[in-house]
Amino acid sequence: MPTPVLEALEGLRSRRAEQPIHHEVSCTCEQCAMARTVALDNLGHLIGLNDLDEGLYGPRGWTVLSGVAVLALQYSDWMWMDTAEDFPGVKPEEMIDYLPYFGGDSWLAKRIWGRIPEAALEERQNYAPSLGAILDFIKDHPDDALFSGYLIGPQRFDERLSADALYISPEFLGLDSENADALDAHDAFIKLGLDQVSSPDEICQWYRERPYWRFWWD
Repeated sequence: MPTPVLEALEGLRSRRAEQPIHHEVSCTCEQCAMARTVALDNLGHLIGLNDLDEGLYGPRGWTVLSGVAVLALQYSDWMWMDTAEDFPGVKPEEMIDYLPYFGGDSWLAKRIWGRIPEAALEERQNYAPSLGAILDFIKDHPDDALFSGYLIGPQRFDERLSADALYISPEFLGLDSENADALDAHDAFIKLGLDQVSSPDEICQWYRERPYWRFWWD
């Protein structure tokens, strides 16, 4: 018999082709209610545990209690849930400690900024820019940049929101939209002055209603 968590996952997955709906955390629509169900279930395994350790970036459960998880879930395409069929003995709630999200925009960046602990804003995906720097960049350039990454739930000590990719329009980079030279895109990106430790591991063209350059860190 399907569990409420599985039903919520299936409901969200069925909408994965839709654009983010941009609802607030307190929204009571069906999709937001399902997102909240999934997010709250992340806390379930913590109940009853003794001597719960502090998380790496804040008190365990902060991603859920702050509303960050519910907001980020609006941007998950849930395609990773297709792999659940390969693990029939694993409960859905045991798989949702890792939640990828895509196409994060200024709406998302503005609403999660004040909900994230200061230490978590300094987190970076290996050599990528810090989360704080990425969110600032997205907020300042709403028409020319997006970001993506993943959410680690409170099941894990390293609970966090990570950003591993930036998507920037050719126009903002000062490049012709027909220019497919990744070296030119790299040089233009470096001039932006973000706080990355090293160059992206992958630079490629990407399209979502308009062209972008994708900068991704492994």
